[in-house]
Amino acid sequence: MKEPRIIDLTLEIKEGMQTFPTPWHPFVEISQLGRHGIKNRETRKITLGTHTGTHMDAPRHFVPDGITIDKIPLDILVGPATVVDFSDVEPFYKITVNDFKNALNNSVPKKLIVRFDWDKHIGTTKYYIDHPYLSEKACSWLVDNGCILIRASTKSFFCF
Repeated sequence: MKEPRIIDLTLEIKEGMQTFPTPWHPFVEISQLGRHGIKNRETRKITLGTHTGTHMDAPRHFVPDGITIDKIPLDILVGPATVVDFSDVEPFYKITVNDFKNALNNSVPKKLIVRFDWDKHIGTTKYYIDHPYLSEKACSWLVDNGCILIRASTKSFFCF
């Protein structure tokens, strides 16, 4: 039996990192408030928008009466997941139901990670405008067939 692995899919939050390219989205600001030897503690203030780096959109983001992030049970967000690799698709490729059927052999996992490796484009406008995406029909098909978590991973990772 394979040993379970934990794969960190998060991107580092740092000052000056790329953020969603709109005038209303804040830049990441990290300010040091306390220092050892002066305040006898180290603390920082972090300012960032909810679409910075690795994040999860709560249903409320798109659905006016959808639940907020704090209402999503943590057990949905952790645990074994199936990885489907679409890292070789073209920019702005729309993943369809047939793409998933072929990649998943017509079965639908409870938790799914869709791998794009799009982090190689961080720091370019391509990162936000040309990324592959899941069609609405593909998402509905996954959910209608029992998938409770769909994680589109922009970060490169390798499973051994």
